[in-house]
Amino acid sequence: MIEENKVLEITTQADSAFTKGKEMWTCLDSLSDHYKDKNMDKISPVSTFHSGRWDGHGGANMNFVWHQWLPESKHYPLLLVCKVMAYFEVTNQNKKISTVLNNIREFISFFKEMFESKSILVAEYNQPFQNLSYLTKSDVIHQCQLQFASTSTLHPAPLIGLNYLALCKLSNFPNAEFLISGSKTSMPWGNEPISQWAIDICSSLEQENSDGFFFDSNNDGVKSYSPLKMEVVDAIVQKAMLFIDEHIGLINDVFDEIDKFSELNNISHQDGKGRIHEKVRRDIEDKYGEQLNLIVPLFYSRDNEDNALSTRWFDEFEQLIQGAVAWLILLTTGLRNVDMRNLVKGCCQQSKRFDLLYYLITDIKKTNLKNYVIPVPPLIKKAVDLATSAKIDRTGHMLLNQRMASSTDNTSSDKKKIGSCKGFNNLIQNFAKHFDIQLETISEDDDDEATAHCVRATLAGYIGSKSHAAIILLKRLFGHSNNLMPDAYLCNNPIIVRDRRKRILSAQKEQASIMAKNLVRATVSGVKGNQLLDGVEHIKQELKNELKNESLTEMDFHVCLEERIKEILLMRILGEDIYALHTPVGVICMRSQSDSTDSPCAKRGNHERRKVLNISKDVTDVLATLPNPAHCIGKDCSDALLGRDWSRDILYSFDYYIKLLKGQGHENVDIENLAKQVVKIYAPVLKDLYIDEREEAYFD
Repeated sequence: MIEENKVLEITTQADSAFTKGKEMWTCLDSLSDHYKDKNMDKISPVSTFHSGRWDGHGGANMNFVWHQWLPESKHYPLLLVCKVMAYFEVTNQNKKISTVLNNIREFISFFKEMFESKSILVAEYNQPFQNLSYLTKSDVIHQCQLQFASTSTLHPAPLIGLNYLALCKLSNFPNAEFLISGSKTSMPWGNEPISQWAIDICSSLEQENSDGFFFDSNNDGVKSYSPLKMEVVDAIVQKAMLFIDEHIGLINDVFDEIDKFSELNNISHQDGKGRIHEKVRRDIEDKYGEQLNLIVPLFYSRDNEDNALSTRWFDEFEQLIQGAVAWLILLTTGLRNVDMRNLVKGCCQQSKRFDLLYYLITDIKKTNLKNYVIPVPPLIKKAVDLATSAKIDRTGHMLLNQRMASSTDNTSSDKKKIGSCKGFNNLIQNFAKHFDIQLETISEDDDDEATAHCVRATLAGYIGSKSHAAIILLKRLFGHSNNLMPDAYLCNNPIIVRDRRKRILSAQKEQASIMAKNLVRATVSGVKGNQLLDGVEHIKQELKNELKNESLTEMDFHVCLEERIKEILLMRILGEDIYALHTPVGVICMRSQSDSTDSPCAKRGNHERRKVLNISKDVTDVLATLPNPAHCIGKDCSDALLGRDWSRDILYSFDYYIKLLKGQGHENVDIENLAKQVVKIYAPVLKDLYIDEREEAYFD
């Protein structure tokens, strides 16, 4: 038992997982011991704290059925925490049993699967687990989204149950304060009443579902916005980058010159002679006219005898720069039209930890997210700084602005704020028009949001085709309140469909090529390896008969044989006859997809699932069961193919155990026995593959 008030340090990185796990469970044991004799009179007349069910005052409806809510041994940390929380709320906070019962029961049902997936307060005995602080705001919101998706509503009860934990006094967890420490910062509602927060989130999700920008009025599905062609994106980026890289110094000099004479410009503006004084315009032309003409051809005031640069030329120059910046931010973040219009100066900040990492901080209006943080590259920091600098009038606080000070947006004091979707749409479309870039996927019939949404579809397509974590990235970048929109972007985007098919085929061809090479060179092993080598001999004889009338060298025949085997393997892979999965333990799974029996790697899991569902094995044997590569048993599986080019991880592990056995002064008998067992099991098969890479008798 732990001494009273002594707090164990369980987060030291130097500690092994085993040591950390034991210490955490020691803390749990201490907490359990602290509550074992607590007075339960306020909750139950008969139950003890550690009973599997608390028979509450008021009949069966007041029972805390712990053994049903959290039945498995791995749930014990969460179970103990929930019991402490329930005890505290009823006995210390004097809440009604019915209220606490409902909130805790709903909390467990609502978050149990997520806690399991993130190992939060869930682990087998003596195994380490995460504390409640590992539950993030995004996790909570995500669960709310899932709840709404399945029930079309959101009840606050589970959130109130979670809040019990966050606000529970640490003193109620003696020696185990770490269980809930720091969790309060993970609650997205802050100081707002939870019931009101739930109502607001529910309203936001309802809006998401009914929003005309994405869903048809009959709610049959997602409205499609076509992605921009990649050559169009490439052209836009190339032109926009000119302003950020090549012209940035010139642009800053020009607008610094304008700002230097701001008082003179104000007088000119008040007198109706343009927002930039005539003298300033002439001076800028004298200094920078030749360079500026290469960017935007100069034109002059028609009614000016001195032929000074037109104020309208400066307006168009400013808007062109703003359009370049807007495109780059759009293509990097996928922000919506309204969120782009609400970007303010200083919205891009450098990380305090990493010099090369920056964050764009903005509000996501559609999902009511405040100060939403989006990681962006240094390029966007340069773009934001340029947009801040490249303004004829720098007094406003909005990052992007329209030409004339006529905004009717009453949410801002900046009169040059872009106040409508159409205004921002014109900004980015005019940039493309200036450089004669055809936005072919945008039609005249599309709404004013269309251009920004097409950019989002384009970005989604690119991410989806390049990243295995596409849904997560798109949720993060786009601020979606559920998985529906990212999933729609990905599944229906032709860029993804085409690119993924190409990548899958390429990977399958590469896999077949590597396997064929190893089979022809006889550098495979294991039960499946020996079976396939027999097949190679049969194919070799058939090929010799086919080519007996042709004059081929041994090398030519070898190449033909390898190609023939590659074709056969690829045909079986493409035809989904075999899985051909590369497992984490260095073998390729050659299991037939028509085999409906339990594979060795999935046998245990399938047995547990049948047991839970009370289904006979005779029934499930009729159905195909998928293998579970994560639980691959390696060479002991009859479907496992070891090969020289993909089994090196096993060799390196074997080397480790060899060195361990040869080491001096090792006194741990268990580790020595494990090393001997590994060497004995894997020496024969590794000898087949790597005998020429190790010294003589290394595998004997």
